[in-house]
Amino acid sequence: MIYNLDYLLDLDVVTIGGGMSQQPLLIQTVQKQFHFLREQYQEDEHTPVIKACQFHNVANLLGALYFHFTKKEDC
Repeated sequence: MIYNLDYLLDLDVVTIGGGMSQQPLLIQTVQKQFHFLREQYQEDEHTPVIKACQFHNVANLLGALYFHFTKKEDC
């Protein structure tokens, strides 16, 4: 899916989130498979950076906390 999205949108960076993104093996495997597809189809030389999101599985909690602190009383 990342390969297809990159082909359509010409991405610079792809970030993978969630609890699974804490495993370095996941990111390494995704990068390896992306490069395999890039070599197989040789569409172009553009390669996006594929990395894990900064907050991994905690991002949803941070978003909820942000909403709590910034919500208006009429919500």
